Amino acid sequence: MDEEKITAEEVQEDNLPEEPVETEADSEEVNTKTEDTDQEFNEESVSEEVIESDEQAAEKKEKEKRKNIFDMVEIITMSVVVVFILVSFVFRLASVNGRSMYPTLKNGEILLLSNLFYEPKTGDIIVFQQSNVETRLFDYPLVKRVIATEGQTIEFDFENWKVKVDGVELDEDYVNYIKQESMKRLSIKGNTVVVPEGYVFVMGDNRNNSTDSRDSRVSFIRKDEILGKALLRLFPISVFGSVYNN
Repeated sequence: MDEEKITAEEVQEDNLPEEPVETEADSEEVNTKTEDTDQEFNEESVSEEVIESDEQAAEKKEKEKRKNIFDMVEIITMSVVVVFILVSFVFRLASVNGRSMYPTLKNGEILLLSNLFYEPKTGDIIVFQQSNVETRLFDYPLVKRVIATEGQTIEFDFENWKVKVDGVELDEDYVNYIKQESMKRLSIKGNTVVVPEGYVFVMGDNRNNSTDSRDSRVSFIRKDEILGKALLRLFPISVFGSVYNN
């Protein structure tokens, strides 16, 4: 009886399925699959990092672009404000009307003026506007040259086109001399003029075609009527530069 039981148990054990034995090839296959999975995961991570990096770079580039545009707008705005302030309070523009300043200046030329801390002196080219609306001869600003300032004495030699200020003859190579003609005296009586305090005496370089302080309708120019001293010719471009270098 016991022998039969033992025999049956042995038979039963013999019939049990054998446990699978893991071979080296199976282990390598599992490792390969694991490595493939890890590689795919790493590739996805790298891809996501690249995409994120590109997005960050694009966002940074866009921010820099907006900043550059803002900076440019700010610079342009500040430039316009500075130019406005300079033109309003430091510099002015004026145009030449007529031929009274020929050959130094010509009709239509645009001048840059400055009146900042300006004190007129002999030889300066100035632009002024007579303030008395009822008596002024011209409704637009005039361009003339300062011959003498307050307190100075002017002596004229109309026949020889010579002018002296406080006894010193002016070197006026800028004057448009006309041969066989005398310099016009207009309203001046005699040959000597004294400039009152607070005024200047002006004449055009084209002496015989200029209405200036020799004419009683213009006479002496008050210093507070001076809009500024001419510094540069701005237009036309072909004559751009100082008005004192001809």
